[in-house]
Amino acid sequence: MIEQKKIIDFFSSGVDEIVPESGWITQEELEETIQQVNGQLESDYELAKDRLDFVFRMDCEFEQSTQKTLKLIQDWHSGKELFNASSMVIVALERFGFSGRDSNSVNGVEDEILVRAMLVASVLAEVPNDLPYHNNLHYRKVLLHVIRMIVAHNNKIFKDTAHSLDKMDIAKLIIAACVHDIGHEGKGNIIDRKYHMAMVEKRSFFYAYQYLKASGLDEAMLADIKAMIITTDVSPFGDPISPVNQLRVAYEYHFGMEEEDTKDDEEETKMSEELSVLMEDSHLCLLCVMLQEADIMNSAGVDYNITLSESIAISEEIGLSHSLPEDILLFLETVCRRRFLSDAARFLAEDNLEAITVRVVKDFRSGNNPYS
Repeated sequence: MIEQKKIIDFFSSGVDEIVPESGWITQEELEETIQQVNGQLESDYELAKDRLDFVFRMDCEFEQSTQKTLKLIQDWHSGKELFNASSMVIVALERFGFSGRDSNSVNGVEDEILVRAMLVASVLAEVPNDLPYHNNLHYRKVLLHVIRMIVAHNNKIFKDTAHSLDKMDIAKLIIAACVHDIGHEGKGNIIDRKYHMAMVEKRSFFYAYQYLKASGLDEAMLADIKAMIITTDVSPFGDPISPVNQLRVAYEYHFGMEEEDTKDDEEETKMSEELSVLMEDSHLCLLCVMLQEADIMNSAGVDYNITLSESIAISEEIGLSHSLPEDILLFLETVCRRRFLSDAARFLAEDNLEAITVRVVKDFRSGNNPYS
């Protein structure tokens, strides 16, 4: 196992020097989180290694892989066989070839720095958050889907090609998945009917920034991670200003989506200053799409019943009494556009998304009755 003490060594030497940002957690709460992660890590690692094995082997058929993913998520939802984000990251690092003990470097960043930063991010993902939707389990599910997408991209779709993701790419995706919603308070980016672009997402990055910087990441890599996290903001639904819509326009510009309506989107959408880099950097654009699709994968790309449970949880979090089929359809049509963009998400979930959409449309046409 990659040395678990790297987590404790970093935090034990850094906690006294780094004070958590006000409004998030206290220093004592962070120390409690560190100790809890450390105390469970050995047993959680063994469980994660066993339960995640199918993700890395990729030797089963699509339907079987979906069913195993579904079973894992169902167990998590019922509170069975939970394991922390740090154990998931350690398993992923071993399977992706990170040693954490040598000075190999990618684009000038040492392997050990990347390992440390990913482990640090995984601990931040365990800072308690008990919201109905944006909770610690959500962070783990997004991390799970990011890992699945990396494996599909590198081991199935672009194996042994120049298009495969390198260690720097993998580190950015794992770090962003871990911290993209930390400190979420259950409130969105629309306050008093005014949209504040990616306010919640920027705050999460702000909370994580000082720890990631202290772990050795440079400003260029941190800027990429911030852009990735910003593009997980899907509000306001369907509006060209929405970061996810800006992301789609940038993806179309670089890769093409073969959709009739994307040309109109490109004409209507003006890239914000913070996301203009996506028009210049196609690779960063791809990483943003992969993170954003991992973020919505549980709501749109696994199973109909999981989609319902996610929708109900979101409704509860924002104070609604119920979730309706029309709510899910709005999400599927304005955010997902009824399709995934990245090759990895299409490989893993395109058929699932289609099946989910068919079921929800049927529910809508049958009376649009509330889900419970």
